[in-house]
Amino acid sequence: MKQLFFLIAAAVWTLCVTAQSHIEAEIDALKSEDAITIQRCNFSNEGDRRVGLLEIYRLRSGDKAATAVNRLLDAFDKDRDGAYNYVRHIAGDDRQSYSIFFDKTDYEVIGKSKHDNYVLLSVLDKDHDAADYRYCYVMEWQGAGDDIKGRVIKTYAPKPTASRNNIQFFTPDLSLGDLASLADDTTTVRTMLIGLDSLRNLKGLKGLSALRIPGDDSIDDPRDDVEWLTAFNHYRNAFKRAASRGSSSATSYATAILKLCKTAQDAQLSDGERSLCRKSIKDLQKCTDDDFLKGLLNEAINHLK
Repeated sequence: MKQLFFLIAAAVWTLCVTAQSHIEAEIDALKSEDAITIQRCNFSNEGDRRVGLLEIYRLRSGDKAATAVNRLLDAFDKDRDGAYNYVRHIAGDDRQSYSIFFDKTDYEVIGKSKHDNYVLLSVLDKDHDAADYRYCYVMEWQGAGDDIKGRVIKTYAPKPTASRNNIQFFTPDLSLGDLASLADDTTTVRTMLIGLDSLRNLKGLKGLSALRIPGDDSIDDPRDDVEWLTAFNHYRNAFKRAASRGSSSATSYATAILKLCKTAQDAQLSDGERSLCRKSIKDLQKCTDDDFLKGLLNEAINHLK
């Protein structure tokens, strides 16, 4: 009987370990090895239900930090398929700040500096009845080798949604104009914009005219060649970034480029400008092996002849 008890207990323990995400397991392991140390912990409950959680761990300096970063990057990659949102940012990229909410009003900002590297992963809590709570994990770091400094963040909170009343999701560290460079993370941006009839109807928001999101049919067509070329350059750079990461959002940018090229005649581009853009699109085709994307870009070229 005692042997049966231990067999059952072992089976239950195995299930618990299996159910734990790779990121959670790696955080626990790094804590036990003293490679990361707790810096801040906040939580909130409603009755006996956890509704908000924030844990921030600081990376130890020296060789432990480099090891921790590599192990956690591997854990993030292993858990990526089960996530509804995944972002990997390399220092120097155009994208910068994200706001990670850990309760209804409070958030932690990551990516404040252009020198920050970070990886972000969000996964829904399937055990919650309402199915609208999520875990969000972040690792943010600067430097390399023994000079790495950084932190690991874990939050648990309701999945963010946006409305006219909570436009504060765009934090003071991130202007609306900066969203143009965030647009290749289509899932993130569109999740933030759900419920907004049209951002262009909101008055007094600085940088609003710079917001361009692939697939947004309400985007006004560029009025002249300067606006057209500015939009083209944005989509061109965004496509290259997305294609280099193998992101599915490359399709959105290829479609956006095609849509833009259909308006080239209205923008009254010169022959030289058309030639330059055709050459640029041919260079974009070299960034991908996807025949569908190459086909979309071919159609774009045809509209510039």
